Amino acid sequence: MNVAGGFASGPKGPVRYLKGYFDMLVGIFRMAEAWKVKRLIMASTGGVYLGLPGTVNEEQPLPLPSPFPIIAWQKIVEVATSEFAKASGINSICVRLLGMFGPWQDPAGGGLAARLVHAAVRGRPASVEDVMLGRADDGVDLLYIKDVGRAIALLQTAKSFRTTFTT
Repeated sequence: MNVAGGFASGPKGPVRYLKGYFDMLVGIFRMAEAWKVKRLIMASTGGVYLGLPGTVNEEQPLPLPSPFPIIAWQKIVEVATSEFAKASGINSICVRLLGMFGPWQDPAGGGLAARLVHAAVRGRPASVEDVMLGRADDGVDLLYIKDVGRAIALLQTAKSFRTTFTT
């Protein structure tokens, strides 16, 4: 299971961060084959839905253009994981994480949940200025980080699960 993402590697330049993702993918896929794992879970982001109108779900094709590099790289992770599953026979999926909150989260850099919780504890009004998914008409599930961890562990240990890949 990988929820870390790729990191910059190699000489500085325009492909540095992309190389970090490719290095991460190759390393994880090699390790999965060498250890003969039965299942591989990779982290992605709900940010892959940015740019799609209305309510979205896993069955919708994702747009190729991405507003941020990290989202483009996560789409690459999803495609690579799908192809790895087909080629290796190792049950491999991506989980699209978004809207998590938990202890020690920085309210200034954190999302909506962190700001609301910190404001409530301090008895002050919450500032939702410049927070992603902080408008009244935005809809997102907010998930406590320990519940997210439990859900991923349940996926990892389940006897089976259905995967869908849209092309």
